[in-house]
Amino acid sequence: PLMIMDTLGLNGIAEGHLEQTKEIVKKAHACIYLIQQRGLTKDDLQFLRENLVPYQQRFIFVQNFIDEFNPIEGENLEDRIESLRKTLNKDVFQNATGHKFFICGVSALQELVSRDTSITRLYATDTHDLTDEERRSLAQKSNFVAFRSILEKNFSGENLDEIQYRDTALAILHWTKNLIQKISKRVDDTEEIYQTSHEKNAAERIDKLI
Repeated sequence: PLMIMDTLGLNGIAEGHLEQTKEIVKKAHACIYLIQQRGLTKDDLQFLRENLVPYQQRFIFVQNFIDEFNPIEGENLEDRIESLRKTLNKDVFQNATGHKFFICGVSALQELVSRDTSITRLYATDTHDLTDEERRSLAQKSNFVAFRSILEKNFSGENLDEIQYRDTALAILHWTKNLIQKISKRVDDTEEIYQTSHEKNAAERIDKLI
């Protein structure tokens, strides 16, 4: 019962791309956000705060390119995930309520090559074709098992039912809050008009007369 949709490019110049992406995010039960090799940029953080967090409660952040990490320079998956978690808590979800997010790291390249036998070599510079054993090793190194685990644990069975009911309730709550804000503004506007009108003085004279 799971459908994954690939949204339009967030940084594209085509008119309406951003609005269409927002609409998909509003209707989805979670948002999968792919992170480039260098991590989250200021543009990523701003986009998340302004365009996704207001409309979505659950996020799966996927750090891609873990095969490009350089251990000699101290780059490793555990430290990157911890750094991403701190950044997201501080710069994206600090003032958000009811939000939940997961983080995992993968190598899309390694996973692809492990599955697609038409790709004979991992890199163009490799000197020999991949063996079945090497493909199994790449599948393990790709760490896609972490991504699948998040989906299986949080978006299936009873959890999925709970998410669907919760999203419906949150949508109603969001609509109600907007309605209350509109009503409050109308009341404030009417009160302001009344305070500056002749009717106020007339009402005060009637009160005195009574």
